[in-house]
Amino acid sequence: MGEDLFWAIRGGGGTSFGLIISWKVKLLDIPEKVTVFNVPRTLEQNVTQLVYKWQHIADKVDDNLILRIFLRNSEFPFGGGQRTIHASFTACT
Repeated sequence: MGEDLFWAIRGGGGTSFGLIISWKVKLLDIPEKVTVFNVPRTLEQNVTQLVYKWQHIADKVDDNLILRIFLRNSEFPFGGGQRTIHASFTACT
């Protein structure tokens, strides 16, 4: 079929698909020092206020700072039987 044919992507229904025949990758310069940190919190640790504050600053921070929040439900404290919301705030500079 040709060496440029990498794979087919299905979507939109059982009979439709797309073919990727070209792929370009642009490499970026990586700083000499990279800092990554994660702050986990639960409802019991006032995660609601942190999510609220995050929503108000996330679009205003420097473009070189990556902010991410991951929300999930879980048992607290990990297997204790009580259901809670767990949020992980991750940042990378």
